[in-house]
Amino acid sequence: MEIKIEKIKTDRIEMQYFRFGKENAQPAAIIPGISLMSVMPYANAIARQYRDLAFDFNVYVFDKNSDIKKGYSISDMADDTAEVFDILNLKSVNIYGVSLGGMISQTIAAKRKDLVNSIVLCSTASRLSENSLKIINEWIKLAKEKNMSELMDSFARNIYSEKFYLKNKAVFPEFGKMATDKDIENFIILAEAIDSLTDMTGNIKCPAFVIGAENDKIFSAESSVELAEKLNAEYYIYKEYGHAVYDEAKDCPQKAGDFFRRFL
Repeated sequence: MEIKIEKIKTDRIEMQYFRFGKENAQPAAIIPGISLMSVMPYANAIARQYRDLAFDFNVYVFDKNSDIKKGYSISDMADDTAEVFDILNLKSVNIYGVSLGGMISQTIAAKRKDLVNSIVLCSTASRLSENSLKIINEWIKLAKEKNMSELMDSFARNIYSEKFYLKNKAVFPEFGKMATDKDIENFIILAEAIDSLTDMTGNIKCPAFVIGAENDKIFSAESSVELAEKLNAEYYIYKEYGHAVYDEAKDCPQKAGDFFRRFL
Protein backbone atom coordinates (compact mmCIF):
# COMPACT_ATOMS: atom_id res chain seq x y z
CA MET A 1 0.00 0.00 0.00
CA GLU A 2 1.29 3.43 -0.93
CA ILE A 3 1.98 5.64 2.08
CA LYS A 4 0.39 9.08 1.87
CA ILE A 5 2.51 12.09 2.82
CA GLU A 6 0.58 14.69 4.81
CA LYS A 7 1.52 18.25 5.80
CA ILE A 8 0.74 20.44 8.79
CA LYS A 9 0.98 24.14 7.94
CA THR A 10 0.45 27.00 10.38
CA ASP A 11 1.69 30.59 10.45
CA ARG A 12 5.15 29.36 11.57
CA ILE A 13 5.29 25.59 10.99
CA GLU A 14 5.42 23.58 7.80
CA MET A 15 6.00 19.95 8.70
CA GLN A 16 5.44 16.81 6.66
CA TYR A 17 4.61 13.45 8.17
CA PHE A 18 3.19 10.08 7.24
CA ARG A 19 1.22 7.45 9.11
CA PHE A 20 0.99 3.67 8.99
CA GLY A 21 0.09 0.82 11.30
CA LYS A 22 -2.93 0.14 13.46
CA GLU A 23 -5.34 3.03 13.17
CA ASN A 24 -6.91 4.20 16.46
CA ALA A 25 -4.24 2.35 18.48
CA GLN A 26 -1.90 4.10 20.91
CA PRO A 27 0.41 6.39 18.90
CA ALA A 28 4.11 5.84 18.33
CA ALA A 29 6.10 8.72 16.87
CA ILE A 30 9.42 8.33 15.04
CA ILE A 31 11.61 11.44 15.01
CA PRO A 32 14.57 10.92 12.67
CA GLY A 33 17.99 12.52 12.93
CA ILE A 34 19.53 15.19 10.75
CA SER A 35 19.73 14.56 7.02
CA LEU A 36 20.53 16.64 3.98
CA MET A 37 17.09 16.05 2.51
CA SER A 38 13.69 15.02 3.78
CA VAL A 39 13.08 11.36 4.61
CA MET A 40 9.53 11.62 3.24
CA PRO A 41 10.38 10.20 -0.23
CA TYR A 42 11.44 7.00 1.57
CA ALA A 43 8.14 6.57 3.40
CA ASN A 44 7.42 3.09 2.07
CA ALA A 45 10.90 1.83 2.93
CA ILE A 46 10.65 3.30 6.43
CA ALA A 47 7.24 1.71 6.97
CA ARG A 48 8.73 -1.67 6.01
CA GLN A 49 11.69 -1.10 8.30
CA TYR A 50 9.38 -0.38 11.24
CA ARG A 51 6.70 -2.93 10.39
CA ASP A 52 7.05 -4.50 13.86
CA LEU A 53 5.56 -1.32 15.36
CA ALA A 54 2.68 -1.44 12.90
CA PHE A 55 1.10 -4.49 14.58
CA ASP A 56 0.28 -2.67 17.82
CA PHE A 57 0.69 1.07 17.24
CA ASN A 58 -0.61 3.92 15.14
CA VAL A 59 2.80 4.98 13.82
CA TYR A 60 3.68 8.51 12.72
CA VAL A 61 7.00 9.55 11.16
CA PHE A 62 7.73 13.27 11.38
CA ASP A 63 9.98 15.46 9.31
CA LYS A 64 11.53 18.65 10.69
CA ASN A 65 9.83 22.00 10.32
CA SER A 66 10.99 23.33 6.93
CA ASP A 67 10.03 26.93 7.76
CA ILE A 68 13.13 27.74 9.82
CA LYS A 69 15.69 30.52 10.14
CA LYS A 70 19.20 30.87 11.55
CA GLY A 71 19.17 30.58 15.35
CA TYR A 72 16.58 27.79 15.37
CA SER A 73 17.25 25.59 18.40
CA ILE A 74 16.56 22.08 19.65
CA SER A 75 14.05 23.58 22.05
CA ASP A 76 12.30 25.20 19.06
CA MET A 77 12.28 21.85 17.25
CA ALA A 78 10.70 20.19 20.28
CA ASP A 79 8.07 22.94 20.60
CA ASP A 80 7.17 22.68 16.91
CA THR A 81 6.92 18.89 17.00
CA ALA A 82 4.83 18.99 20.18
CA GLU A 83 2.52 21.53 18.55
CA VAL A 84 2.03 19.15 15.61
CA PHE A 85 1.22 16.38 18.11
CA ASP A 86 -1.43 18.69 19.57
CA ILE A 87 -2.85 19.54 16.15
CA LEU A 88 -3.12 15.82 15.35
CA ASN A 89 -4.63 15.21 18.80
CA LEU A 90 -1.94 12.67 19.69
CA LYS A 91 -1.86 11.74 23.36
CA SER A 92 0.17 9.32 25.47
CA VAL A 93 2.72 9.08 22.65
CA ASN A 94 5.56 6.55 22.60
CA ILE A 95 8.45 8.43 20.99
CA TYR A 96 11.37 6.82 19.18
CA GLY A 97 14.04 9.47 18.67
CA VAL A 98 17.20 8.93 16.65
CA SER A 99 20.35 11.10 16.95
CA LEU A 100 19.14 14.72 16.68
CA GLY A 101 15.64 13.25 16.89
CA GLY A 102 16.65 11.76 20.24
CA MET A 103 17.59 15.22 21.49
CA ILE A 104 14.24 16.56 20.32
CA SER A 105 12.51 13.62 22.04
CA GLN A 106 14.31 14.28 25.33
CA THR A 107 13.23 17.91 25.20
CA ILE A 108 9.59 17.07 24.44
CA ALA A 109 9.54 14.54 27.30
CA ALA A 110 10.99 17.14 29.68
CA LYS A 111 8.79 20.07 28.63
CA ARG A 112 5.53 18.30 27.74
CA LYS A 113 5.09 15.43 30.19
CA ASP A 114 1.37 15.41 29.32
CA LEU A 115 2.16 14.19 25.79
CA VAL A 116 4.63 11.37 26.37
CA ASN A 117 3.99 7.79 27.50
CA SER A 118 7.52 6.40 26.97
CA ILE A 119 10.67 7.15 24.98
CA VAL A 120 13.33 5.15 23.19
CA LEU A 121 16.50 7.15 22.53
CA CYS A 122 18.85 5.75 19.91
CA SER A 123 22.35 6.97 18.99
CA THR A 124 21.96 10.19 20.93
CA ALA A 125 23.25 12.00 24.01
CA SER A 126 22.34 14.48 26.72
CA ARG A 127 25.44 16.59 26.05
CA LEU A 128 27.96 17.11 23.28
CA SER A 129 31.59 16.08 23.37
CA GLU A 130 34.47 17.86 21.63
CA ASN A 131 34.55 15.05 19.08
CA SER A 132 30.82 15.44 18.36
CA LEU A 133 31.27 19.15 17.71
CA LYS A 134 34.35 18.56 15.56
CA ILE A 135 32.46 16.25 13.20
CA ILE A 136 29.33 18.41 13.08
CA ASN A 137 31.39 21.56 12.43
CA GLU A 138 33.09 19.75 9.54
CA TRP A 139 29.66 19.07 8.05
CA ILE A 140 28.64 22.72 8.50
CA LYS A 141 31.82 23.92 6.80
CA LEU A 142 31.39 21.59 3.81
CA ALA A 143 27.70 22.53 3.48
CA LYS A 144 28.51 26.24 3.53
CA GLU A 145 31.11 25.63 0.81
CA LYS A 146 28.49 23.61 -1.08
CA ASN A 147 31.02 20.80 -1.34
CA MET A 148 28.25 18.25 -1.44
CA SER A 149 30.33 15.29 -2.55
CA GLU A 150 32.71 15.68 0.42
CA LEU A 151 29.82 16.40 2.78
CA MET A 152 27.98 13.21 1.90
CA ASP A 153 31.20 11.18 2.09
CA SER A 154 32.02 12.60 5.54
CA PHE A 155 28.44 12.08 6.68
CA ALA A 156 28.40 8.44 5.58
CA ARG A 157 31.93 7.71 6.82
CA ASN A 158 31.06 8.99 10.30
CA ILE A 159 27.65 7.43 10.78
CA TYR A 160 27.87 4.00 9.13
CA SER A 161 29.95 0.98 10.05
CA GLU A 162 33.16 0.64 8.04
CA LYS A 163 31.79 -2.43 6.26
CA PHE A 164 28.61 -0.64 5.16
CA TYR A 165 30.50 2.53 4.21
CA LEU A 166 33.05 0.74 2.03
CA LYS A 167 30.35 -1.32 0.32
CA ASN A 168 28.33 1.78 -0.61
CA LYS A 169 31.08 4.42 -0.80
CA ALA A 170 30.50 5.26 -4.46
CA VAL A 171 26.77 5.91 -3.93
CA PHE A 172 26.82 8.50 -1.14
CA PRO A 173 28.20 11.49 -3.12
CA GLU A 174 25.37 11.05 -5.64
CA PHE A 175 22.82 12.00 -2.98
CA GLY A 176 24.51 15.37 -2.58
CA LYS A 177 23.74 16.23 -6.20
CA MET A 178 20.01 15.99 -5.46
CA ALA A 179 20.00 18.66 -2.73
CA THR A 180 18.41 22.04 -3.41
CA ASP A 181 19.71 25.35 -2.04
CA LYS A 182 16.86 25.23 0.51
CA ASP A 183 17.89 21.72 1.58
CA ILE A 184 21.45 22.92 2.15
CA GLU A 185 20.32 26.04 4.02
CA ASN A 186 18.08 24.02 6.35
CA PHE A 187 20.80 21.40 6.90
CA ILE A 188 23.19 24.13 8.07
CA ILE A 189 20.58 25.59 10.42
CA LEU A 190 19.78 22.17 11.92
CA ALA A 191 23.45 21.23 12.25
CA GLU A 192 24.25 24.52 13.97
CA ALA A 193 21.30 23.95 16.30
CA ILE A 194 22.85 20.77 17.71
CA ASP A 195 25.16 22.97 19.79
CA SER A 196 22.05 24.34 21.54
CA LEU A 197 21.46 21.01 23.29
CA THR A 198 20.54 21.50 26.95
CA ASP A 199 20.64 18.59 29.38
CA MET A 200 17.02 18.21 30.50
CA THR A 201 17.23 14.62 31.69
CA GLY A 202 16.42 15.68 35.25
CA ASN A 203 12.93 16.69 34.11
CA ILE A 204 12.12 13.46 32.26
CA LYS A 205 9.82 11.21 34.29
CA CYS A 206 8.45 8.76 31.70
CA PRO A 207 9.92 5.27 31.15
CA ALA A 208 12.96 5.37 28.87
CA PHE A 209 15.17 2.94 26.99
CA VAL A 210 18.52 3.87 25.44
CA ILE A 211 20.12 2.16 22.42
CA GLY A 212 23.75 2.82 21.48
CA ALA A 213 26.61 1.33 19.49
CA GLU A 214 30.17 0.48 20.42
CA ASN A 215 31.59 2.14 17.30
CA ASP A 216 29.48 5.30 17.29
CA LYS A 217 31.85 8.06 16.11
CA ILE A 218 29.38 10.86 16.82
CA PHE A 219 28.22 10.28 20.40
CA SER A 220 30.04 7.11 21.57
CA ALA A 221 28.76 4.15 23.55
CA GLU A 222 29.85 5.94 26.74
CA SER A 223 27.44 8.78 25.95
CA SER A 224 24.59 6.28 25.62
CA VAL A 225 25.44 4.67 28.96
CA GLU A 226 25.70 8.09 30.59
CA LEU A 227 22.31 9.08 29.18
CA ALA A 228 20.73 5.86 30.47
CA GLU A 229 22.22 6.38 33.93
CA LYS A 230 20.88 9.93 34.10
CA LEU A 231 17.41 8.64 33.19
CA ASN A 232 17.66 5.56 35.43
CA ALA A 233 16.84 3.69 32.23
CA GLU A 234 17.63 0.34 30.69
CA TYR A 235 20.05 0.35 27.78
CA TYR A 236 21.44 -1.88 25.06
CA ILE A 237 24.79 -1.36 23.30
CA TYR A 238 25.37 -3.03 19.93
CA LYS A 239 28.94 -4.25 19.46
CA GLU A 240 29.40 -4.33 15.68
CA TYR A 241 27.72 -1.11 14.51
CA GLY A 242 28.32 2.62 14.41
CA HIS A 243 26.08 5.66 14.80
CA ALA A 244 23.57 4.47 12.18
CA VAL A 245 22.77 1.31 14.13
CA TYR A 246 19.10 2.31 13.69
CA ASP A 247 19.47 1.57 9.96
CA GLU A 248 21.96 -1.29 10.00
CA ALA A 249 20.77 -3.48 12.90
CA LYS A 250 17.67 -5.27 11.65
CA ASP A 251 16.32 -5.88 15.15
CA CYS A 252 16.70 -2.28 16.37
CA PRO A 253 13.08 -1.29 15.57
CA GLN A 254 11.85 -4.45 17.30
CA LYS A 255 13.74 -3.52 20.48
CA ALA A 256 11.92 -0.20 20.47
CA GLY A 257 8.57 -1.89 19.86
CA ASP A 258 9.14 -4.46 22.61
CA PHE A 259 9.85 -1.63 25.06
CA PHE A 260 6.78 0.38 24.02
CA ARG A 261 4.51 -2.66 24.36
CA ARG A 262 5.38 -2.88 28.04
CA PHE A 263 3.50 0.39 28.59
CA LEU A 264 0.37 -0.18 26.52
